[in-house]
Amino acid sequence: DEDAIALVRAEEIAATSLGDFTRAMALTDEHIALAVRAGRLRDECLGWNARAIVLYGQGQLGAARKAFEKSLELARATGWLRREAITLHNLTLVLTELGEYDAAFAGESLYGRLSVLMGNHAGLAEAPLVLASVELARGRLGEADKLIAAARKVAEANSWDMLLAWSRALCGRLRLQRYKQAADALELSRAKADFRAAIETYEER
Repeated sequence: DEDAIALVRAEEIAATSLGDFTRAMALTDEHIALAVRAGRLRDECLGWNARAIVLYGQGQLGAARKAFEKSLELARATGWLRREAITLHNLTLVLTELGEYDAAFAGESLYGRLSVLMGNHAGLAEAPLVLASVELARGRLGEADKLIAAARKVAEANSWDMLLAWSRALCGRLRLQRYKQAADALELSRAKADFRAAIETYEER
């Protein structure tokens, strides 16, 4: 069963990456069933997380949320701190799209604290960027600006190009929202520059 789970998980990741969601979903069913049969809670936790990612990729937000919550429950039951953090991070993305901003903010804040405990230094930039996305979604532009600046400082200090690109993209969103409020052409011009800078980095990578 251990070998079967590992092989199913490998194909599951490949199918998801290729966008073959029908095959990936069938593999998550198999993954979870094998893990339950073997009594391997951590493998079951991974199976539910994989299922949630497939559902999220298909835009099935409600089902994705339930699957991430099941994965989170199993991570906590087994004391798997790293997986708890990753699942919280993923769940935040779903909750933000569902418009549950308070729950999203709380989950990502906990992810940030767990990242510090685990020595996941990238989380010091990732968490503020996701929190900034939540604040942008609820129109709190001043708070979002502070979070983006904090993340950018950490990303620049560590030369994390992808996180810097993400911060530029969020700056673009922030400036676009300001433009919509005040019709300041300078904000629109700066937003375009931010988006183009982010695109350039993403294309290079």
